[in-house]
Amino acid sequence: MIIHLITILLFANCIFSVSANAQNFPTPKKGFFIVADDSVVIEKGTLKKINVSVLRAKGLSNENVRMETTSFLPDGVEISFAPERGDIDLSEAIIAVAPSTKVGSYFIVLSGTLQYKTKGRVIKLVVTDNATVNASGH
Repeated sequence: MIIHLITILLFANCIFSVSANAQNFPTPKKGFFIVADDSVVIEKGTLKKINVSVLRAKGLSNENVRMETTSFLPDGVEISFAPERGDIDLSEAIIAVAPSTKVGSYFIVLSGTLQYKTKGRVIKLVVTDNATVNASGH
């Protein structure tokens, strides 16, 4: 309930629409913003793909977006996007974590730039090792 209230307060200048996966996300009346999962758990030495949506006002519907990370990445973590740029509403962030990456939680900013404005989404990246995953039963 509190999260929904915060979302409503943060996006009070927005109208709501239904996305392809049937979750409600606000569509901005002007401008744009980035939507992605709050957190991602990934085992060292693997990669994971997550969806990153670009929600934008109708006036920006034919504009190109450039996806990128705008934060420092921990040693051994690489993030790429497919597609990286274009008139896109959905991109896939491909997160690769090397076996040498330290186990822990990191905050990463996934960003999109549209018409010289950059907006981002902070996600929590949780890096585990095989022993951690097996000990927790997941």
